[in-house]
Amino acid sequence: MTNNKFYSILIVLTMATFLFSERGSFSVGNIKYDYNNVEFSFSERDVSMKFDIGKVQFSTANTGFEFIDDGPYESVSMKIGPSKVLLQNIDYEVTYRDYYNDYSTNHAKFNLGTFRFDLNEFEVDFAEKPGPDIPEIHSLNTKLTANNIVLDLSGVIFDRYTEERLRQLGNVDRELKLNRATISANYSSNQFKFLVDGMTSLGNIKINFMASINEYNPELSVCQSAMVTISNLSSEAQSLINLVQAENPSMIIPMVNGSITFDLKDIINAQIQRGEFDF
Repeated sequence: MTNNKFYSILIVLTMATFLFSERGSFSVGNIKYDYNNVEFSFSERDVSMKFDIGKVQFSTANTGFEFIDDGPYESVSMKIGPSKVLLQNIDYEVTYRDYYNDYSTNHAKFNLGTFRFDLNEFEVDFAEKPGPDIPEIHSLNTKLTANNIVLDLSGVIFDRYTEERLRQLGNVDRELKLNRATISANYSSNQFKFLVDGMTSLGNIKINFMASINEYNPELSVCQSAMVTISNLSSEAQSLINLVQAENPSMIIPMVNGSITFDLKDIINAQIQRGEFDF
């Protein structure tokens, strides 16, 4: 029996279990898919595109969920073990030819070196009961990494307003680069942490957020840290900020020596207390 037939039968049996019984469960010991050298191309009179993927990989282990219909209420438990999505060496090109207006040609390219998403642990319970339906998250541990991402717009002609803005900024590089980026989120024992660390052609960014979460009374949650730092701003980014400030004198952007820092802890805590901030 092929793998596709096996998985199809497994899905049908799982759905039948949920439809005709008061208890059902589904679990996966280990699944892994791996594809290499995927190519796609398309062309017509106005548009042509090419899309190549060097590697696509998906895997998960020790994953499953359980459904229980116990009288007037239902409950669902879900647990995801070590899981991964990996993309490598993606190249995308598109060309558009405007035969109806100015006969212009626009060409854009996108390249991605590596994109990886790891979900190391996720466990949640959801139970119907009197009062608000609030899922109970026991654990979350996830991380996203990416590097060598390039968006090349040097062959794109923008609308007149955008082109004028770009000319005001001087010799702007229309190639945007993400050298590296890491995003992680962790939740355990009512402590939530969210971190961002990225380096781009326009500047670097770091975000550090940490909070104590009260799942049953969210307005009693407390933000312990919420710091955003943008540093090593390129000359193009600094020129753009200066232009925005010149046109909006009331807007204050605290830029010092090419860096901007925002401390949002007090603002977020005030919103939490007013019930305006959703986790």
